Amino acid sequence: MRKPLSILASILTLGMGIGLASSAAAQGPASTSTKDAKKKDSKKTDPAADINKPRADARRLAFTTSEATWSSVDVSPDGQTLVCDILGDIYTLPISGGAAKAISSGPAYDTQPRFSPDGKTIAFTSDRSGIENIWLMDPDGKNPQALTTEKDSYVRSPSWTPDGRYVLARKEDGKRAGIPPVELWMFHREGGGAGIKLTAGDDLSNAGGAVVSRDGKSVYFSARLRKFNYTPNLSDGLWQIWRYDRDLAETFPVAGGFGGAVRPALSPDGKTLTFVSRRDDDTCLVARDLASGSERILARGVTRDEMEGFAQMDLWPGYAFTPDGKSLVFSNHGRLARLEVATGTLADIPFTAEVEQFAAPRVAWQEKMDMGPVKAKIRVGRASRRTAAGSRSRPSAGSGCRRSPAERPPGRRAGSRATTHRCRSASTRRPSAPTAAGSRTSPGATPRAGTSGRRRPRRVSRRYG
Repeated sequence: MRKPLSILASILTLGMGIGLASSAAAQGPASTSTKDAKKKDSKKTDPAADINKPRADARRLAFTTSEATWSSVDVSPDGQTLVCDILGDIYTLPISGGAAKAISSGPAYDTQPRFSPDGKTIAFTSDRSGIENIWLMDPDGKNPQALTTEKDSYVRSPSWTPDGRYVLARKEDGKRAGIPPVELWMFHREGGGAGIKLTAGDDLSNAGGAVVSRDGKSVYFSARLRKFNYTPNLSDGLWQIWRYDRDLAETFPVAGGFGGAVRPALSPDGKTLTFVSRRDDDTCLVARDLASGSERILARGVTRDEMEGFAQMDLWPGYAFTPDGKSLVFSNHGRLARLEVATGTLADIPFTAEVEQFAAPRVAWQEKMDMGPVKAKIRVGRASRRTAAGSRSRPSAGSGCRRSPAERPPGRRAGSRATTHRCRSASTRRPSAPTAAGSRTSPGATPRAGTSGRRRPRRVSRRYG
C-alpha cells in the first residue's frame, strides 16, 4: 500500500514542477522586456553627448555683423569664393563681398577653414569631438567627418599638399603641464591615423602655419629656437620661417632676423614667399623673393600678431593668394581686405553675416559651507593645553615639564631625551653658587669626579608636536 502512495506523490510533484516551469517560461520574456524598458526609461540623456547640438535650456543669440575679428580666410581654386570663420562658425561668400552664408553652425567652435586643391573639400579645426581636431566637409558644409581623432592633443591650423592627399597641421600635447611641445604633423586624407611627425619639439619650438610648395617637396612653416618665455625678447628676431625638405627630411632656415618672421604663404608660381614681421614695432606683411632673397614691405599696420603669446590659434590668422597670384586676401582689424601685391593697394571686402549663437547655463554647482563661529585647533608646543574655545595655548613658565602618557608619541619611553624638555623660565631657576674653579653649581651639589666642579650642560629637545 505504501508503494502506490509514494508513486502517486512523485507523479504529483513532477506535474507541479512542469506547471511552474511552463508558467515561468511564459512570464520570462515579458518580465525581461519590462525590466529592459524600465532600465531604458531610467537612463538619462547626457546633454553633452552631442557637443554641436544646442541644449534645450540654452539661450539663443542672433544678430547681423559686418566685422570679423581674427578671421582665417581662404580663396577657392576658381577664385570666386571666400571661406572664413566668424565666432566659431564657418561662412562662404563671393570674393567681391556680399552676404555670407553659414555652412557650419552650432555650439562647436569651428575655425581655420582651407580649400582642398580641387575645391571639393574644406579642412577645418573643430572641437565637436570634445577636443580640437582636424575635420573635413563638403564646400556646402555637408558630410562632416573627423580626419584626426586625438583625445589628449590639440590639432589645429590645417594646410593641404598640392596633390590633395595629405593635410598638415600643428599638434600640441594636451597632457603635460606647463608649456607643452608643439610639433608639425602630416595626415593622410583617407584616414589620419597616427600621422607622420615632421618636426620635433626638442629641435624647434611651436612649429605651425605650414604651407607646401607646388612640387610638394618643401614645407614652409614658422617656429622658434628658444623655448617659451613670459618676457620674450623680440628685438633679435624670436621667430623664423623654416623649410622642411621632404626628400632629405631636414630643416633649413629661410627668413627671420630683426622683427622675426611668421605665418608664411606661397604665391601660385612658387617664386614669392610672404610672411608677417615686426618692423618698427608694427606688424607688417612682407614679400620675399625666394631666388634673390630680397624683401619688401607690402603693408604696414595690419592686424597684430601673436609673437609674444602662446599662439594656440597660430601666430596670425590664415590668409591666401588669389589663383592668379596678383592679390592677397586676409582679415585686417575686423574686416576682410584685399591687397594688390604689385602696387600695395589695400581695399576692404564688404560683407554681412547672420550670426546665431547659443548661451547655455553655466556649468557650476554650489557647495554649502558651515556657518557660525570658527573653531580652530592651534598647536604651539608639545605640552600645550586646550582652551575653552577649543584652541591650544602654550603653558605658562614653571608648569609641567613632561608629556603625559596620552601625548607621548608612539615608540617613545618616558624620560627619554626626545620626550623631555625644560619648562622653567630663567627667572624661576635657582641661582648656582660659584666653585673654586670659577664655575657655578647648585647649592649643596657635589661635583662629580673628573669634572673639576663644572656642571655638564643638559640637553634640551626642541621638538614640538
